[in-house]
Amino acid sequence: MVLTHFIFLAATTATLVATLPLDSNKPPSSRSDVHFNVQQAAADAVPLDKQLMGLSIEFGNAVDYFGDVNNPNAFSKQLLQNIVDRSQSPAILRIGGNTQDRANFCENCNQTMSSIVLNDPNDPKGTEAVKVTFNKNLFNVLANNVPAETPIIFGLNFRNNSYSLAQAEIDGAFKYIDQSLVMAYELGNEVNLYGDFRPADYDVHDYARQMREWIPRLRARSSAASSFQCPSFAGPELFKPDMSISELVRLGVPQSIPGIEYFSVHGYPWNICTEEDAAKADLRNFLDHQQTLDLLDQYSSQISAAKPLGKMMHMGETGSIACHGKDGVSNTLGAALWQLDYALSGATAGIDRFFFHNGKGDFYYSTWEPLPTEISPVPHINPTCYSMLFVADLVADLNAPKVAPITSLDSRSAVHFAIYNNDQIQKLVLLNTEYFNERTTRSVREFNVASSLGSNLSVRRLTGQSSDARTGVTWAGQSVDASGGIIGDLSIESVSTGIVTLLASEAVIVERG
Repeated sequence: MVLTHFIFLAATTATLVATLPLDSNKPPSSRSDVHFNVQQAAADAVPLDKQLMGLSIEFGNAVDYFGDVNNPNAFSKQLLQNIVDRSQSPAILRIGGNTQDRANFCENCNQTMSSIVLNDPNDPKGTEAVKVTFNKNLFNVLANNVPAETPIIFGLNFRNNSYSLAQAEIDGAFKYIDQSLVMAYELGNEVNLYGDFRPADYDVHDYARQMREWIPRLRARSSAASSFQCPSFAGPELFKPDMSISELVRLGVPQSIPGIEYFSVHGYPWNICTEEDAAKADLRNFLDHQQTLDLLDQYSSQISAAKPLGKMMHMGETGSIACHGKDGVSNTLGAALWQLDYALSGATAGIDRFFFHNGKGDFYYSTWEPLPTEISPVPHINPTCYSMLFVADLVADLNAPKVAPITSLDSRSAVHFAIYNNDQIQKLVLLNTEYFNERTTRSVREFNVASSLGSNLSVRRLTGQSSDARTGVTWAGQSVDASGGIIGDLSIESVSTGIVTLLASEAVIVERG
């Protein structure tokens, strides 16, 4: 996780934040007809990956999240199992972040993982480890303390500029974990931000040269045909603009390196890395659908460069607000709605998967807190956990899911997606992202979907008490308890009029009844 504040968005939204009303009483919105050309939308629909939402785990917190040998973190394992139980597809885990570039492998060291953390109060990322040492048991943890057949993207240290260090790490992986579980290896995290760890004039050509040298040598360490994820630059095209997927493709770099199967970019729309930027990180920005589209548009050139090569495109590390998120923004119902809008809109723009970043302690954008901390006395989920359950249920019964945005019907706070199985419409996802809190009246929108799905409908609802609710959020009437289990009666609403009602800051999956 790094500062990746999008200058474009900051410039265009600073005024918006100032002008949005803090206190308003709006009457219920008028009814809208969700009428569109179902066949044309089917033709325009793109594949919706069943593992659309994955998790990026800060490398130095892997044992915090998953436990130790023969001692799994039961809370984390149950939360991951919930995804499998609903979608039959485990969430992909990327083990990486800043601390993958502070790590080194010590095969027979005593501890599975040991970290040095300075806890610098003057550093927004001061709770991240500055040095991580891990032994062979980490691979046992990643294989056995998560649901069976959970795919792993494993990060290697590149910042130290030591081939022998990276080689020792991948040798350990080749030796101690079943390679069928390793989706890809990732050499380095956000190389365009290495600063003093590379010469000032280090550029895309230097990076390309090292990738051409290192990746083939690392792959040759095993007879297994391993895959790599690359380049994992912080983006879009910031800090060192030449360090981008677009430029690497233009130079023929990924085409010339066997094993690169996944492209990856990183990004956070806002940050709290400075007090000035923290003041701009307002929940209402995340609930503005147009700002989400503007954010995704910043990656269009990189997506366009990657897609013709037939590789998967990952948003390999992302979240609401860089430097660990913002309390009251990143850990709210509104953030969960943003994740749904962001991931589904991103899928229609050509991004195959999103990996939402997680760490222990003050990482407010984390999907869950795996252990007690000074900030939180017990492990707990954040509302963003429900966005993963939402997507799991969305794809669960579809063999070949596809998604199409119904942009002609969208507004800044009403978002529509058509979900297909092959070319047959099956569901709609509707989001009402209007902001409200305890000082405002909660408005209502009515969506008439009869023309696409008929009058008899079933509805599952994501809801909570306010846009900034940290607790009390439910998905289809259910919630997650202190053990990570799903509690409460499943609530599938029946509608016979073709009209679906959404309160402000709700999202629903609608299908035929």
